[in-house]
Amino acid sequence: MSKASLPITFDERAVDALFAPYDQGSLPGAAVGIAVAGVPGYPKGFGLANMGLPLVLTPSIRMRGYSITKMFTCL
Repeated sequence: MSKASLPITFDERAVDALFAPYDQGSLPGAAVGIAVAGVPGYPKGFGLANMGLPLVLTPSIRMRGYSITKMFTCL
């Protein structure tokens, strides 16, 4: 299933604008993924993946969740 044939649509520019403040080289960033019916339609990274190393977030970066994921599970 291609992105054009996803069952719902979303405004990529609106999502980009929402995360634009984090898309810089001096602050921690955010990884964002939107999938519809299991089909990835918007994989993007904004900002830095590591403050110690100037490493920019991308959809292909593997991140370790450690214990932080427990909070999301409880929520």
